[in-house]
Amino acid sequence: MKIPILHRSLKSPYAQKTMLIMGYLNQSYLSFIAPKGIPRPIEEELVGEYSRRIPILQIGADLYCDSELIMKVLAEKNESDYLFNYPSFEEASKWIEKIEIHGNTSIFGSIKPLELVCAYFKNMPPNHAWKFISDRAKLGKTVKLPNADLPHEQKVNIAQKYLKEVDKQLSKQQFFLTCKMPTSVDFTAFTMIYYLDTINKLKLAEGLPNLHRWYKRMSSIGTGSFNEISGKECLEVARDASPMPIDSQYLNSSRIGQEITFTNKGFMAQMNSGVKGVVVGENDNVIILRRESPQVGVVHVHLPKLSY
Repeated sequence: MKIPILHRSLKSPYAQKTMLIMGYLNQSYLSFIAPKGIPRPIEEELVGEYSRRIPILQIGADLYCDSELIMKVLAEKNESDYLFNYPSFEEASKWIEKIEIHGNTSIFGSIKPLELVCAYFKNMPPNHAWKFISDRAKLGKTVKLPNADLPHEQKVNIAQKYLKEVDKQLSKQQFFLTCKMPTSVDFTAFTMIYYLDTINKLKLAEGLPNLHRWYKRMSSIGTGSFNEISGKECLEVARDASPMPIDSQYLNSSRIGQEITFTNKGFMAQMNSGVKGVVVGENDNVIILRRESPQVGVVHVHLPKLSY
């Protein structure tokens, strides 16, 4: 496998999740720090209208979008299927849905805007903070945050209820579903707990010792070995490579060869417009679009068909 490039932004919880997976898999990688807000010219060149979402994993001329898909790709390429080898698939599905729909929504909603600005942008370059705030201010006119109409106290109560559920689950074993090693569920759950820690040092999780022990255990995995590269180098890597051959499992779609605009689902998906491209592969879970530009040539953008 070519050394992967992680397109990330500073303090992004989803990027942090992906870096933690890299550390867990002992996967060395390159890192490109994208601007915190729009525009992101490097990502726009590579993935078009998905550029608002971070992280993006680049392997040569293949771009993988969404941290869950990235985790699956990295597990597959590192022959680490145990990340998705759950004692109970039903229980894993229940927790992934609970985390993605209820956990992320409630934790985001529990943070006051001023608290976010003061903590999230502390020690961050001013231009990154300004671009992010400007972008989100524009989005706020058209995109409504989850639970936006609820009183703040109620939002906090919802978040605390979720965190107590997490603490109770972690009283049974060291990780969400297992005793000895984490599964993908742990990395998915880590995302918003890291965010909460970044904002207010887990203020909402006071008195939840199992959650704190688990978070310390997960954080100790570390973010692996990586070097920073420039945006220009990212584009050169894509231009000098060719997309990998499409696996046969993706070649049965009736839409192959069609030019479409694909709009992803998932948490806060309404933040970005659809990605335009020609379908070169598709199954029930993933769609692969071919994009081409003079600057990078042909790239394949891999997008998940999220059900939550």
